[in-house]
Amino acid sequence: MPITKLLEQARAAAEQTECVDPFYQPEYHFSAPRGWMNDPNGLVRFRGEYHLFYQYYPYAAHNGVSHWGHAKSRDLIRWEHLPVALAPDMPYDRDGCWSGGAMQVGDRLYLIYTGNCEGSPRNQTQNLAVSDDGLNFEKFAGNPVITADSAPAGVDRRDFRDPFVWEQNGNYYCLIGTLCSGVPTALVYRSSDFCAWQYAGVFLQRRNSGYCYECPNFASLGGKDLLLLSPVDFPADGLHFRNRSSVVCSLGKFSERTGAFEGGPFAEVDAGTDFYATQLVRTADGRTVLLAWMNMWDRTQVTQELGHGWQGMCTFPREIWEENGALMQRPVGELTDCEHGEIAAECELSGERRFEGVSGRAIRLRLEADVRSCRTFGIRLMEGDGKYLLARYDCSEEIFTLDRRNTLHPIKGNAREQEGFRKVRYACGGTLTLDILLDRCSAEFFFGRGELAMSMLVYNGAGDGVTFWADGCAHVRIRKSEIGV
Repeated sequence: MPITKLLEQARAAAEQTECVDPFYQPEYHFSAPRGWMNDPNGLVRFRGEYHLFYQYYPYAAHNGVSHWGHAKSRDLIRWEHLPVALAPDMPYDRDGCWSGGAMQVGDRLYLIYTGNCEGSPRNQTQNLAVSDDGLNFEKFAGNPVITADSAPAGVDRRDFRDPFVWEQNGNYYCLIGTLCSGVPTALVYRSSDFCAWQYAGVFLQRRNSGYCYECPNFASLGGKDLLLLSPVDFPADGLHFRNRSSVVCSLGKFSERTGAFEGGPFAEVDAGTDFYATQLVRTADGRTVLLAWMNMWDRTQVTQELGHGWQGMCTFPREIWEENGALMQRPVGELTDCEHGEIAAECELSGERRFEGVSGRAIRLRLEADVRSCRTFGIRLMEGDGKYLLARYDCSEEIFTLDRRNTLHPIKGNAREQEGFRKVRYACGGTLTLDILLDRCSAEFFFGRGELAMSMLVYNGAGDGVTFWADGCAHVRIRKSEIGV
């Protein structure tokens, strides 16, 4: 397969990591070797390995004309960086190879992505690239394979993007997020060979649900189907959907006959500040795993401003499932293979306390606290020099708060981002159970059995302290382990 000059230049730039300061680079979350990354793309299992692609600008730590970065893994945790997969080197993608999906068809690996052409007006189309070795990709001679010309009247070709593909009953399906007559819409297309696509219907369309549906995902979870969307400017609702753009989900059923998805109301997937643009993959043993971009638009990008030569990372992979009409989430079980040096502690806690050995910047912290005799309970994480990430539970109000305002590098941005904290209502039944992943510049919280998750970037220097406190009395059980890959 020919390697164009633009692709060759991008591959060379990605290897120039001597300019990177790794101080905040995550230990066990995925990040690019250098440069800027945003949406994960085309998470797929191919020839016994997981392949991850992502929106990538290898030349600087700020957003630029999008390429597709590439990595592979056997366990979704330890990633091997591979050469850049796609560069914007064709007329239909000259202003960016935007987000999309991937699928193994026969013994070949296909990528489907949005080609972006800025102009008057901007034009977005869906295009294919194919590989025999999972490393080098040739763009399909028949590109583009899906254009807005095949869509219903009113579809805006300026916002017609982010294809997600799956196979069902011998057919291939492709979801595309768009805007139709001013209403956010997901369209579905069908193919028998992955090359020729026919419009199959309006998958979902809902008013007052944002500007445009980005990064649609679909999966079957047992007896129900799951739709994930990343709507731009989804309206806030009290404590929910506080980010400028939130990830929402709906559980329901997809009709292959009509092409429509009949789903329940939108629910928030992650209640933190940093979770967008999801990807789904099915593991060899049948689990459904979710990955997202751990960042958000329209705000300060700390490692870019510090001159560290990189910006952007993914959330830790999550196993997801449906339970009693709700989406459940927990870290993939493969994480236990990376844990070592476990320390356990148990006590009656009143006031503040630190525990010997319970600290670190790349750790897993499991907590079970009986808070029935508390007014408030909390943890200061990544603590140092009077700066910290605050996690606080108000027991009577049943409100959990995650607050990064008192950190070394507070993140600033639009009005919603300026808040610097997130609150969520959570009824713990008297026992607060948390599974916390800390990784140098990030924190992910999983609640209970998996009924709630919160993700947040935290830039607090070398702070690694952990302080527990209770206003009242709490019986606390703690397990802390180091994470190394």
